Amino acid sequence: MFRAPNGLKGGQALAAARVFAQNGSPFRQTGILICRQDSQFGVWWWDKAWCEQAARASGISNALTLIPEPFFKQTGRGPRIIRSGDGFEAQVWDKDFLLAHQWTRALPNDDDWTDFLRLAGHERVDRPITATAPHVSASAYMGTIVSSLSAEALARLAAAISVGLILMTTAFFLGQALSLTLQARSLETKIAALTQPNTDKALDLKSQITKLDQLARELDRPDALLALQAAQTIIKPFGYKLSQFSVNQDTVSFELPREASAGVDLLVDEFEASPYFSKVEPVIDRTRNKLVLTMSIRANPSLGTAKMTDKLASLG
Repeated sequence: MFRAPNGLKGGQALAAARVFAQNGSPFRQTGILICRQDSQFGVWWWDKAWCEQAARASGISNALTLIPEPFFKQTGRGPRIIRSGDGFEAQVWDKDFLLAHQWTRALPNDDDWTDFLRLAGHERVDRPITATAPHVSASAYMGTIVSSLSAEALARLAAAISVGLILMTTAFFLGQALSLTLQARSLETKIAALTQPNTDKALDLKSQITKLDQLARELDRPDALLALQAAQTIIKPFGYKLSQFSVNQDTVSFELPREASAGVDLLVDEFEASPYFSKVEPVIDRTRNKLVLTMSIRANPSLGTAKMTDKLASLG
């Protein structure tokens, strides 16, 4: 169990949990899964090297996804002891979230039970009767996962997408800036060549200045590439994969996996705190098992075209 330090919320709290998970594992090669309830996180570690060796010995591909067994069992209420394989599990649950867990081969006695509750920070209760928790096809506990089930692959994909977006966005705005610069120099040359009043040429210059002003206004409108890049930056600490990104004028919409709904309030807070987005509306698409986020795009920060337009406008 990990509790984020006071003052850390949203993506910052999740980032702190990831640092704890990466540095607190008892294994040299470790598998990691993080689940969340409000400001507290459950961190699962396992011996990745041992699991891969056991999988190979059984003829199972190393590409398998490992998830701890409690995610596939019926959740409980408060403290309980259940049978698990060749041993027993002592557990403490709160609102479908596992606060404490301990597996032992022998049934815990009263002293063992008291020590377990004390370490879990739970008040003393009598040792419960041993029960059996059935496996279920869809556990509410599965919805608390906030770490990627394939973090390495997702990290490579996110890095590739980020590099591509940066290159595309940079090339686009460099091209627009170069175009504006060349047009501005051409206009200045024409203005300098005017030695006598010429109504027709003056009208032509004003027309070109108007077109240049319109182009500058277009650059100041929300840009889909910048919006996608900003969305990727916000979602990255949560470990989710963004899909089905679409833009309609000043509104953007995209999909996340259904498990992202466990931290949807935190996602909404992060997006609305960004200078790029506002009016965030989350909707769960139960048919497609997706979380759909729709929001408004705020205008892009100034790219410097306004200053150029003001300079040329003063000539008219």
